[in-house]
Amino acid sequence: MAKSPETQYPVQVIGWAAHDSSGHLSPFKFSRRATGEHDVQFRVLYCGICHSDLSMAKNEWGWTVYPNVPGHEIVGVVTEVGNKVEKFKVGDKVGVGALLASCRNCDMCAQDLEVYCARKIFSTGAIDTDGNPTHGGFCDLMVADEHYVIRWPENLPMDAGAPLLCAGISTYSPLRYFGLDKPGIHVGIVGLGGLGHLAVKIAKAFGAKVTVISTSASKKQEAIQKLGADAFLVSSDPEQMQKPQGRFLILSQMQNLRAQAKGSEKGGQSFFTFGEEMAKSPETEHPVEVFGWAARDSSGHLSPFKFSRRANGERDVQFKVLYCGICHSDLHSIKNDWGFTLYPTVPGHEIVGVVTKVGSKVEKVKVGDKVGMGALGASCRNCEMCCQDLEAYCSEKVFTHGSIDKHGEPTQGGFCDLMVADEHFLFCWPENLPMDAGAPLLCAGITTYSSMRYFGLDKPGIHVGIVGLGGLGHLAVKFAKAFGAKVTVISTSASKRQEAITKLGADAFLVSSNPEQMQAAASTMDGILDTVSANHPIVHLINLVKPLGKFILLGLPEKPPELPIFPIIMGKYIMVLFSLFS
Repeated sequence: MAKSPETQYPVQVIGWAAHDSSGHLSPFKFSRRATGEHDVQFRVLYCGICHSDLSMAKNEWGWTVYPNVPGHEIVGVVTEVGNKVEKFKVGDKVGVGALLASCRNCDMCAQDLEVYCARKIFSTGAIDTDGNPTHGGFCDLMVADEHYVIRWPENLPMDAGAPLLCAGISTYSPLRYFGLDKPGIHVGIVGLGGLGHLAVKIAKAFGAKVTVISTSASKKQEAIQKLGADAFLVSSDPEQMQKPQGRFLILSQMQNLRAQAKGSEKGGQSFFTFGEEMAKSPETEHPVEVFGWAARDSSGHLSPFKFSRRANGERDVQFKVLYCGICHSDLHSIKNDWGFTLYPTVPGHEIVGVVTKVGSKVEKVKVGDKVGMGALGASCRNCEMCCQDLEAYCSEKVFTHGSIDKHGEPTQGGFCDLMVADEHFLFCWPENLPMDAGAPLLCAGITTYSSMRYFGLDKPGIHVGIVGLGGLGHLAVKFAKAFGAKVTVISTSASKRQEAITKLGADAFLVSSNPEQMQAAASTMDGILDTVSANHPIVHLINLVKPLGKFILLGLPEKPPELPIFPIIMGKYIMVLFSLFS
């Protein structure tokens, strides 16, 4: 039933642009073209910063068109493909470098040298075929012809690998093109910056002997010990630089050479294929390093926090976190409102992302799949509760954050860049459900949907009351209406009436502080879902329920509610206390 915003045209994009030669970047909203039949649309996850981006932002070359969104080392995950796209599908990891288009018909294009095409268009700082300036990857979404999109290797981390789309290709391609890719050949690398250090690594991967030449003697240790160079020369030392019958090859038009290296998409894909064979992903090293945001005390303030995830087990799924919702219970947790928070704590249990690695016995998902994870991270899987799919009541349950796992370590949630979880506790994500908007369904959605299903409030024509119209409440209204129920919203705020009825489709609205309205609705509802997390009385709410009706508490207030014992003892109502259901 959902329609993803990515399918609307024009495609709205948020980026960071330079507006003048100061080089300062500021937020900038613009539009991408609609996805054409050969186009690939992808969400940008990372974009490297090249020195040429700085030159472009500051107009050092004299042709910058402002506003300018820089970035040509762009990686992400495909969200939409045109009907004639053959190389990619939704969910694939991809990259785009400096070249965005060419004529595809000229002699240069026919030789895979598109950068020399007279009609070439760069990813940023060029004029597109429609007369509009091109904008690069410092944004949240890209659209590109599949010919200029590179398939991303599964064993190459996207964050660390993004710069390879410029510096990597720029060094790999000339080494290949000019025959400096043979084992035993002696290659000199001048400089040890962004290009230089990659040139050393690639030349060594080819089996070459590598000598680094630098003005700085302090770079020797890095060159030899860290990067694996065979020798090091200080260029200002004449004795080191003098060699009988030595040859120094000057490659003219070096800027064009670099451009060629960037521009050949065939060469670019060749580089990443080579890299895939040679690379070892950090995700395969143990333990898995993770970056997140943690609360360290009851102030509730979050700050950067580095920690480790467990190594991927045979039934584990590792996934890159793209979005994580903020639940009201996260606020309670970080402030220790319930008294059992373990600091530092990384909150978050409405987690969605893309699978980066799977264990050998995983059956439900594969690398590249979209997945979600809720509040539950583990259970015994053998007890009576687990066998009834009620793992939340397992005595050995482990929550996604704020619990102690079987190794005695505190669990950390989804306010981070990477998760590892047993496949049993993951959800396959629907393709037509936007991940950003859908993340809260992993708590608020499941909590309301499951309770209505489990307690029989999912029948057409049944009368359901929803107390509160916050994160849980508004979803409860939508689900109840989808089930075909009559829905009455009960709130302390009369101002919520229009939202409840006009926007969410509720059938009726009661102001809980109005005794006449509440009395008129007494004993009319088959069940009530109380979604309010603040402390509040419930006796006047229970009076709305029919005999043998159900009153379900979904909110998590700081203090337990005062229960109206008399009507419960008299058997008029079935009281259900319900905090988490997954």
